[in-house]
Amino acid sequence: MGKEGSLRVGLLAPSPIPFKVPLYRRIAAADGIDLTVIYASSAGVRSPSIGGYGTGVYWDSDLLGGYRSRFLAKADDNLPNRFATSELADSDVIGLVRRERFDVLWSEGYNWLTNLFAIGAQRSIGGGVVLRDTQNLLHPRGLAKSLVKQLWLVGLFGQIDAAVYIGRENRRWLEHYGFTPEQLFSAPYGTDTDKFVAEARELIPRRRELRSEFGFAEDVGPIVLSASRLVPAKQPLMLLEAFRRVRLRRRCGLLVVGSGEEETEMRARVEAQSIPDVIFAGFLNQSEISRAYAAADIFGLLSAWGETYGVVVAEALYFGLPLLLSDKVGSAGDLLGDGGNGYLVARDDVGGAADALERMVADPELRARFSAESSRKIAARGVDSAAAGALAAIRYAAEARRR
Repeated sequence: MGKEGSLRVGLLAPSPIPFKVPLYRRIAAADGIDLTVIYASSAGVRSPSIGGYGTGVYWDSDLLGGYRSRFLAKADDNLPNRFATSELADSDVIGLVRRERFDVLWSEGYNWLTNLFAIGAQRSIGGGVVLRDTQNLLHPRGLAKSLVKQLWLVGLFGQIDAAVYIGRENRRWLEHYGFTPEQLFSAPYGTDTDKFVAEARELIPRRRELRSEFGFAEDVGPIVLSASRLVPAKQPLMLLEAFRRVRLRRRCGLLVVGSGEEETEMRARVEAQSIPDVIFAGFLNQSEISRAYAAADIFGLLSAWGETYGVVVAEALYFGLPLLLSDKVGSAGDLLGDGGNGYLVARDDVGGAADALERMVADPELRARFSAESSRKIAARGVDSAAAGALAAIRYAAEARRR
């Protein structure tokens, strides 16, 4: 049963994602909000999520409790792994939106036909629309594609009442395609604040024990953590090369968390070049990943493209980790900012990455200052902050329709 007299909100999402669900729960618990989350895919819950991991993944945490949800008809067959518009094309969402007559529809993305069907259906009943999409302007397209996209998105976004942005680069993108300042609301990706704060408090005192469990010697030195899918876009081979150069001069370790197509090449290089102190931990699920953050001293992500935010960066900050990021990581402007908690390097500058990494490896006082700043930055970007912005956007969209 819904909450009588409340705003009826439908939230259309591609699939249950661990770092997004805490926000849905906060919205559902808010006074005056009656939320239903509509999933186009059951990937990760009832069917495996592929998404570049190299194997099927089922999330090992509860992603459906604490809010009302329903799945579209083809949910068990849909696997939203790419950005092809036709990959999700669920026409049943049209009838659902029209029957439910939501006051506001929140659309996670715009690029799939399912989203376009839902936005069109919501507009046909006169309801409000809120958009959340993670894109940014860090990866410019060719002139012809840019002009086509500009025309299309300005037209589409003109039908949307409000948008939430996850960070400053995302806000720039939304403004570029026509959203006005009063239509924009901050809802940062802060992941599951309660979970990571509690796990950091429990696990950081066990750092020495955790390092041993991963297979590092006690005198390994600072440990650099890579936690991502091992795919070309993330450039794990660049981080490995930067580490190799530092390891020639400084004692340190590299913990590689994740799986994907680049893993075979990474292992081959470690063996061929005799790179010491590299541990491959494989894919770690939600119940395990915090052990890696707590064991590490530095976090690195040197993506070349497609990193619209980098949620793992936010997760790393809960454990006070200094950062080494490329300039194509979407969250760098928010979570690294002025460089007070790490270093930003060009996506193709392996020498610069090695130099920055060596400075952090060599200087424990620098790492301590960066660690304190990392903890400070993430404290203001938790899920409660995201929920406040999300609820403001929902209420703005509802009021816009009334006007």
